[in-house]
Amino acid sequence: MSSQVNFPAKLLELPQMMAFIRSCGSTLKPPDLRKLELALEESLVNIIQHAYPDTPGGIEIHFTPYYDYLIFTLRDQGFPFNPLHAQPKIASGSLEERTEGGLGLLLIREFMDEMYYTRQDPYNILTLVKKI
Repeated sequence: MSSQVNFPAKLLELPQMMAFIRSCGSTLKPPDLRKLELALEESLVNIIQHAYPDTPGGIEIHFTPYYDYLIFTLRDQGFPFNPLHAQPKIASGSLEERTEGGLGLLLIREFMDEMYYTRQDPYNILTLVKKI
């Protein structure tokens, strides 16, 4: 059965968002659940930090389970951004030498089985699929 929750796009709300995601992914094995959590957390933090640079906004998280995969759809009304066209940073150098940012997209692409983006004004719609 699908479900939807809405949150203000604030870092203070992230623990509640992640609790919802953990409950939705509870059928996954622990390593796969951790990958799901990391990918969704990166996606949510990107929305929180970049979608609404000047005004407050919100995030809708839609969850739909199927027999052999889980679908999470994130919707926001923020600044248009297609993560499929963004170039993730390649990890090089030591941790001290690296600049912040860019590795999240790499994690999302690595840990999720499918990733789709569409812009349906006024919404950014990011769909992430995890096979069970």
